Amino acid sequence: MTQLVTQIGIIVNDIEKVSASYAKFFGIEQPKWFWTDTVDLAQTEFNPSTWRDFLDKEGEGVHHIAFSIKGMKEKIELLHTKNMPLIQKGEFTGGRYAYIDTFSELKVLTELLENDK
Repeated sequence: MTQLVTQIGIIVNDIEKVSASYAKFFGIEQPKWFWTDTVDLAQTEFNPSTWRDFLDKEGEGVHHIAFSIKGMKEKIELLHTKNMPLIQKGEFTGGRYAYIDTFSELKVLTELLENDK
């Protein structure tokens, strides 16, 4: 599928607090976290989503590992045949994403990222 890990997503309750903890641990300035960073700290809203479900069920922690891919539709179909269903998808400026439930096999969710360029 791909050999490039693009991102590790961590769901937290308080992004400012956790961001400050990372800064203290690494001895750096407190970083500004955006979804495009390799380490993605995410604080979720109360709206239904895979992020909210994870936080409610598992608490804070590693939510997903993301991979850059080409051929989103084909990859989703292939993983579905392996009992790894699509649980959420969407678009962002310049591409699209899909979360696949790979937890039973990989012990983490997988995010597929496809960029238009």
